[in-house]
Amino acid sequence: MINKRPLLSIVIPTKDRYYYLKKLIELIDSFHSDEIELVLQDNTADNTEILEFLKLKDYPYIKYAHNSEQIPISLNSDLAILNSTGEYVCFIGDDDGVTRYIVDCVKWMKKNDVDTVIPSIISYTWPDYHNIRGLTYSGKFMHEKFDNKIIYVDPIDSLNSIMERGFINRGNLPLVYHGIVKRTTLDEIYKIGNTYFPGSSPDIANGVALSLLVKKYVNISFPIIISGASKTHGGGIRKMKNRAANIEDLPFLPKNAKENWERNIPKVWTGETVWCESAIKALRYMNREDLIEKVNFEYMYAKFIAFHFPLRKLAYDLSENKLKLFVSSSITIIKRYFNAGISLISLKVFGKAGRKITCSNVENINQCIEILQSKHIKLPF
Repeated sequence: MINKRPLLSIVIPTKDRYYYLKKLIELIDSFHSDEIELVLQDNTADNTEILEFLKLKDYPYIKYAHNSEQIPISLNSDLAILNSTGEYVCFIGDDDGVTRYIVDCVKWMKKNDVDTVIPSIISYTWPDYHNIRGLTYSGKFMHEKFDNKIIYVDPIDSLNSIMERGFINRGNLPLVYHGIVKRTTLDEIYKIGNTYFPGSSPDIANGVALSLLVKKYVNISFPIIISGASKTHGGGIRKMKNRAANIEDLPFLPKNAKENWERNIPKVWTGETVWCESAIKALRYMNREDLIEKVNFEYMYAKFIAFHFPLRKLAYDLSENKLKLFVSSSITIIKRYFNAGISLISLKVFGKAGRKITCSNVENINQCIEILQSKHIKLPF
């Protein structure tokens, strides 16, 4: 184990995905850094496989904790941070990755008293991501061109922006998930009600809470964190009918999730509904119920209908202006397919989707990171 307090804790709540987790351990091990602590919070029922893997080599920087009893993902995420000790915390999934530049970034944060950093969005799809019908695909990653810019962001502006769009996604909120946050700032959230993640979806719930506390928040256009997507990404929801699930059927949720579901949100688990529901819960947790009236639920309903059309009645029943919702959802559907067509043509003709750079035939996230690190040497810090 690490004797001194590490500069950075990379925390990974994990369950039933040891293939990706082992690749991630190998990646962090290749950094040979004594300033990183890797915290594995495992909720897999049978952890024999990972225990055998960890025995193969001495990993002094790894903290491993296991709970075989099924618990909500938010609780497993809480435990991961509680078991960490670093001055700064980065929360990633087991199918995600980081570059070795993450330590340089944290040192810069400490020197400049920055609470939170969100780096460029880099996405990697594992080869099995599309493997729904037994077909084989190549892994690929995409990112926009890096310009090394460091931009200071007003977290309240980010919160207001995403509220105006009904919390349909995480927007540009400050996050510990796929971000880096000073521990003392995170602890301010925990002191309120003993959780860092006051909602069913840990990422956006934490982001809403942080936006009300963070004093110095920065976006950096540089490769630091890679968002991975594998076959069980998002709890496997994308494989389900209408890309939605009954709230009662999801084992990673609290048992009373449906009972306590926000009344203005369709009672079904989709990306749009869970983000909005978790965000509202976070506002309540932070004692900012006054902000809930600013949330544009109608915008969220339109997006919900566009992506889950067979479930449209759930949104119409909640809408206060059904005619306006019909028009806005119709426009959203047209835009969705138009933009998808443009992206497909761009990918076929130019080899990239819009402004994004695409690299295919990448077998795992470790190779993706090797490519990035070979191209971007000059640090912005």
